[in-house]
Amino acid sequence: PVRHDPLLNLRQSQHKAEMADRPLNSDELGEKGEKRFGEICADARLIANPANRDRAGWDYVVDFPLLGEIRNLDSRPAPISARIQVKTQWSDQRLVKLRLSSAERLVKYNGPSFICVLSVGADLQFIGMQILHCRGELVARVLKRLRQAEFRGERPNDVWVSIDPKKYAASVPVHHTDLRT
Repeated sequence: PVRHDPLLNLRQSQHKAEMADRPLNSDELGEKGEKRFGEICADARLIANPANRDRAGWDYVVDFPLLGEIRNLDSRPAPISARIQVKTQWSDQRLVKLRLSSAERLVKYNGPSFICVLSVGADLQFIGMQILHCRGELVARVLKRLRQAEFRGERPNDVWVSIDPKKYAASVPVHHTDLRT
């Protein structure tokens, strides 16, 4: 069962009122961001494979090119592959929300994983991007929230975790050169 909190209900009502004034609803905004992320990857010559069924906490698996010129092809290291969750928000919003179950999958993934936060202005133009590497303090925050949910008897899929992207990454321009590093 989902925990009901009167303050949370008030915030959700306020949020719905604010969203009524937006040019796109949250699903449309999310789709806009996911499509832009795929475009940014293509520009960076990265292979972005979208999730066909978005139920595992990530939107894309991004494959990087093979590294360097190696004399013997059979001794080349495997290319880097990362899981990415794309979150798109209006530029006046501070926090992004993820289901705790999705955040858990990202931080526990045994390879690199990231949250890409794209910010969109009222004119529907992208104005900023933050790439949050799922490590360190971000992992600790998610694990702490998992322990709290367990203590309260909550299921991770029924719980949301709010993250302030500015706490974990600087905002960068929205273009491909920022994805290759």
